[in-house]
Amino acid sequence: MDEEENQKDSFHKLRTNGMYLSDAQIELLKRYDIDYRKYPNLKSLIFRIEEELNEGDIADTEELDLLSEELQTFSYYHDTHK
Repeated sequence: MDEEENQKDSFHKLRTNGMYLSDAQIELLKRYDIDYRKYPNLKSLIFRIEEELNEGDIADTEELDLLSEELQTFSYYHDTHK
């Protein structure tokens, strides 16, 4: 994958359920059988990801842990009224 395609995949887009997620984030969620469309907001999606991490059934949790951190940071800056 070249640099331009990688950048396109990392742009956050407004999804049908009102969440901003990148294509790369959605692909990662699919790998872990987490359907972002089932969650009404980003906080509930993050909670689901954290549940998955805490269940301990996943051998390599690094990617999912990084995704959780990304979403928490995005949520903080996007949803926090300053």
